[in-house]
This record gives sequence, structure tokens and C-alpha cells, in this order.
Amino acid sequence: MKLFRLATVVLAALFVPVLASAGTLSPGVQAWYVSWQSGMAQLNADIIEAQLRQELDAADGDGTFGGNINGYSLDVGEPEGSGFIFGPALRYETDDRLWEFNLAIMWFGAYTTNIDTSFILNVTSISPLLNGSIPFKVSSELEIAHRDIDLRARRKITDAFSAFAGYKYQSYETSIGSNYNINYDVIQFNANLDFSFFAEVHMPYAGVGYSHPFGSAFSLAANLGLGVPIGGRAEKELSINGTDYSENFDIKMAWAAMGDITLVYVMGSAVELRLGYQYQRFTLRVENIDIDRDGQSDDSGDYVDVFQGVTFAALYRIGV
Repeated sequence: MKLFRLATVVLAALFVPVLASAGTLSPGVQAWYVSWQSGMAQLNADIIEAQLRQELDAADGDGTFGGNINGYSLDVGEPEGSGFIFGPALRYETDDRLWEFNLAIMWFGAYTTNIDTSFILNVTSISPLLNGSIPFKVSSELEIAHRDIDLRARRKITDAFSAFAGYKYQSYETSIGSNYNINYDVIQFNANLDFSFFAEVHMPYAGVGYSHPFGSAFSLAANLGLGVPIGGRAEKELSINGTDYSENFDIKMAWAAMGDITLVYVMGSAVELRLGYQYQRFTLRVENIDIDRDGQSDDSGDYVDVFQGVTFAALYRIGV
């Protein structure tokens, strides 16, 4: 959070001279119902799969599965989830409408993500009727707490177009406990898995906006932006059958893209309602992580986080 506090101080130092002038202060709430194709959750699945595979390799090698087993296959599915996050919002606009400053703190809510695991034992000779493959299915549900803090300053260029710059902080936190039980005839295998994961990202960004009024009450607003993360970290705690696989590692991102479109409705002169659609795409690379615990850091490749969904905000305008 040190980078976030620093960014807050810098932005406040830039904004105070403008905020000293007369304008409109608009407190309110903001919410986002999101579909999440999660690279972070996929990384979690990759970690769990690698460690389960080690346990299964050991069981296959030491005879736990019995002499009638000719190997196994393991597939941990790709996670997708959805959820709802919300929190307070605050906007300040100068009387000349040239400057606008926004703060949104979506600190509440969570996503639910399902990860389906398929495990197949290749059986050779328990009996003629059982030759072939024995499938086992395990479904794990992750509840992921996602927090998003967004500071943004906007400067109008023309009546329709504007430019903006801002700073975003995001964090993810999840934990899961699963008990993988395989009990079939003479085959017995058990893996008690406890997993927790925390990650955070700091990102400055900039972009352009467009707005167009429709009468006195309605308007349409759209924004496009690009961001470059300047820091991130992750902490993983994983235990399988009492064996600890915990470690810390760094998150690096190549770029992030974001866009939104919003229909704005002003009721009277004080209440503003906003309904829209928002899209965010983060491309990230994880460094200094040993996914398979072989003592060597792995190049895990790129993971992509895509957030998209319906947004809603309600603000109350107060002249200051």
C-alpha cells in the first residue's frame, strides 16, 4: 500500500489548487457486476495442479495405487467466475466544467470461481470387466475478494472530448480447502489441500473521453485508456498432506487496457444516475515463482485477466 499512499499524496498536491475554487461535490455509491476470466485464478489452478501432480507421482511410484495401475492423467480446468463489488464514490467538478476529479473505492463484495478437476486412473487388470479407465471428478469453488481503488483527474479539451489520467490499486485474496479422496477397490489415495493466495497491483493510466448530451436530462459518455503497472506482488500459502509449498513472488505486467460506455440521467438538479458497461484487460507475467517445486524458478508465461460487466452509480450533487 506504500505506492498507493504516495500516489494519493501526489494527486492531492496537484488537485488542491483546483479544488480551492468553487464547484460541485457529488458523493454517492458505485457498483459493478462482473464476469471474470481470471488469469490470477488460472495461476492458482496451475499451482494446485503442479503440486497435486507431485503427490500423485509419488503415490504412483510407491505402489499406493497398486500394481494394476498403469499411470494416470490429471486435468485442472480453466476457471471462470462472476461477482459483485461495490463501494463509495466521490466526484468534484469545477464551476467552469473544465476539471473533474473522481475517487471510487470498491472495497466490498467478492467473486465466485469454480475449478473442475478431472482425474483418471488407467487400469490394466483388476478384472476383465474393469480394464480401461476409472474417472474421478472433483469440483472446487473459490471465493475471491477483489478490491479496486481508482483516482482519476479529467480535463475537458472541447465540449465533447476530454483527457484523463489516474492511478488504480487492485488486490485479490482467496483461500480454499479441498479433500481429494480416491477410494476404489484396492486403490486408496487422499490429498488434503489447504491453499490461500494474495496479490496486489499498482497502475497509473491515461486516456481520452467523449460525451454527448441528449436533451437536458440524458447524456452518453465513453472512455478509452491504457495503463502500465509499476509494481505488484503475490503471496501463496499451500499445504498438501502437511507438506508446505508456500512462497512469495513478483507480478509484472506488460500493459492494461480499459474502456467503458455510460448512459447518464440527471433527476432534477441534484440526483445523477449512471448505468453502463465496463471492460478491463490486464496482461501479466509472474516472476520468481517455482510452480512445480523443483528448486528452479519457472517462466510461467503470460496470464490474462479480463473483467467485463454492468456498472451502476448514484451521485448527489452539492454546490460548494
